[in-house]
Amino acid sequence: TQHSIQARTIQAEAMVLNTELAKNTTVHETAVSYLNLMRYTQLMDLQKQHMGDLALLKEKLSAIVEAFPGRRSELTQVLARLSQAENVWHDHAAKRREHQLNLLRLTGRSVEWATGDAQWPAMPAMSAEALAQLIEQTQNKHPQVLAAQREAAALQSDAAQTRAAQKPQLDVQLTKTATAASSSTSSAAQLYMVARWNAFEGYAGQAQEKSQLARALSAEERAQQLQSELAHKLRSAWDDEQTNQRRAQDLAQLAQLTDQVRRDYHDQWRDLGRRSLLDVLTAESEHQATRTTQLNSVMDAAQAHVRLLHEAGTLRDWIVGRPA
Repeated sequence: TQHSIQARTIQAEAMVLNTELAKNTTVHETAVSYLNLMRYTQLMDLQKQHMGDLALLKEKLSAIVEAFPGRRSELTQVLARLSQAENVWHDHAAKRREHQLNLLRLTGRSVEWATGDAQWPAMPAMSAEALAQLIEQTQNKHPQVLAAQREAAALQSDAAQTRAAQKPQLDVQLTKTATAASSSTSSAAQLYMVARWNAFEGYAGQAQEKSQLARALSAEERAQQLQSELAHKLRSAWDDEQTNQRRAQDLAQLAQLTDQVRRDYHDQWRDLGRRSLLDVLTAESEHQATRTTQLNSVMDAAQAHVRLLHEAGTLRDWIVGRPA
């Protein structure tokens, strides 16, 4: 019947939308793993630079200790800090390997290409007005919302079919016996009318119709709830991106200051004796912590942007549509 065909067509459209949603989810997982791979690769590079600075300090102190054995405790402090830095580097390497394996699982190909000088594409800034437009577009076109709406429409068509089946069915048949061509008389036609109606079904049809309508209403409410949740997720992702971008900019300026401080402390310790080795090591640690936090803020902003596009259902199109 027409209602049955319409219901099956809508169900097929919902399945296609669910497939697109699964693809977008896989793309999101892949993008997040790739960003984390970049994060830990760059953190390893930062930690390697920090280890190099400590190694130079160790060489200088080793030469000093040969002339002044009483300063061996300072060398011990540097060796301890260097050992801690090496442990942090190995932790970053383990995390990077974990995301390499995850990317291999998601893409089915080697990801050694992603551990070099890979860069995440520049992300255009999104204004509050653009965010409002994106929210409106997402609420109307997101695969999850469309799938729930299609499900509700299919259930309403099923209910209409069930309602129609409860009404009397009238079959009309017209028959006429064929006669010889030479005969001047024609046979009488017969009209048959058969009415069918299951009058004693115990209200099973009505119960089925009410069940289908209730499920359709539930699907409509779920679509409305999804629209509200998507708006909240988009605003949250946008806020996270804006916050991390501002933090990264502030920390970049702070990193320049801490770099100057550690250089000054090192010179004052080496040439003037006005700073202790502990001051130098503390300045080194603060500078490294600032650079690490700044890098994490940059990557957090990138992940927030990816989450924004994913919640909007446009991440796959954004990645696939980018020029190679």
